[in-house]
Amino acid sequence: MLGAVLFWLPVIGLVLGVLGTVFGALGIGAARAVRAPTGMAWAGLFLGMCAVGWSVMFMVILVTP
Repeated sequence: MLGAVLFWLPVIGLVLGVLGTVFGALGIGAARAVRAPTGMAWAGLFLGMCAVGWSVMFMVILVTP
């Protein structure tokens, strides 16, 4: 969630978004292995991907005149 909030800081938002995506995917796999609920992991994956997308769009907007 932190990456989705700080997407406007180009490098920080991108790094946190990638970390959120990776850990969300790992959490889904780990939760499925023990048949636990996966809702929080899906939320982390979704918000991580949103943060990556928003960070990239924000960086493009900053670079283009």
